[in-house]
Amino acid sequence: MTTERVPYHEWQLNKARNQASRSRDPSTQCGAVIIRPDKTLAGEGYNGFPRRMEDRAEWWNNRDEKYPRVIHAEMNALHHTYERLDGYHMYLTGPACDECAKHVAATGITAVFWPRQEEQNNIRDRWSEKMARAIQTFADCGVEVFEVEGEKLWPIVQLSTVETESIDPVGEGLAFS
Repeated sequence: MTTERVPYHEWQLNKARNQASRSRDPSTQCGAVIIRPDKTLAGEGYNGFPRRMEDRAEWWNNRDEKYPRVIHAEMNALHHTYERLDGYHMYLTGPACDECAKHVAATGITAVFWPRQEEQNNIRDRWSEKMARAIQTFADCGVEVFEVEGEKLWPIVQLSTVETESIDPVGEGLAFS
């Protein structure tokens, strides 16, 4: 009996989605995982208040109260990884913001992956300026960025360090196995 395997990058994104399910944020649940070069899990995180802070519903439901308190998924994953991250990859449930991009790039992570934009709900509209700055930061720091859709990678910032088997000549993303 042969079973279809989930494509590799989608499998890693599913791990990030699983992390996102732990967030108590009523409007946006985000998750992040950090993957070693040998494809094992190094760290994980989701958006939430600091560990010792009480989770109050009134803070979660008021953006003026929530935003100053929330630690983004990327930052939580970095805080919960206890090793050097040179050459590691990060998988996110959505695009990084400009603040997280600086910290991710500073750690030595070389590639970031998130779902293809069509999968995103209102994130693109609300955060487009911060996303654009994040992508520029990644490019300036030599961090590759890809959107993932099934078995295809859509390069946002590509420096040819991420292995891909072939490039689809009709512009439908990078095919890989």
